[in-house]
Amino acid sequence: MGGIKIDKLTKTNFHEWRQHMKMVLALRDLDDMLDEDGKPTDADARQLAVWMLRDTKASAIIGLTLGSDQLENV
Repeated sequence: MGGIKIDKLTKTNFHEWRQHMKMVLALRDLDDMLDEDGKPTDADARQLAVWMLRDTKASAIIGLTLGSDQLENV
């Protein structure tokens, strides 16, 4: 993740991991992807494609920081 190292999510470190993830996504201008209602409903095809690309990037960053035990739950 560009030289940023955070501990993987485990059963015991959710709050710390969440704070770190918010910061990592903010550094990559993807923090708005955490908004549950963020998916555009009335967007044109280009806007939707951009949103989907950003969502995939945010999901990949999050996925790379999940511990093995947590990854199977996602």
